[in-house]
Amino acid sequence: MPPGEGPCTQVQCRYHLAHASVGDHHREPTRDCALTVANEGPRSNDEVAAVVGISGERVRQIEVRALAKLRGNGPLRRLFDESE
Repeated sequence: MPPGEGPCTQVQCRYHLAHASVGDHHREPTRDCALTVANEGPRSNDEVAAVVGISGERVRQIEVRALAKLRGNGPLRRLFDESE
């Protein structure tokens, strides 16, 4: 079945949105596969929050942390700078 055309059956996959770790404070996600959502294109923080089932503030915190990691990694930093 092509991605996005039905529920994901790979519930143990690390990209399955209902697969929460200890300490994750998830509400119910509205979708089940992060890869399918990512392939649909850019989204606002509020849209990501609704899809993943977390607060908008938590999405912002994750974004800040991810960008800080990107800035601290030489090879990734060069790729990031080239894309802007």
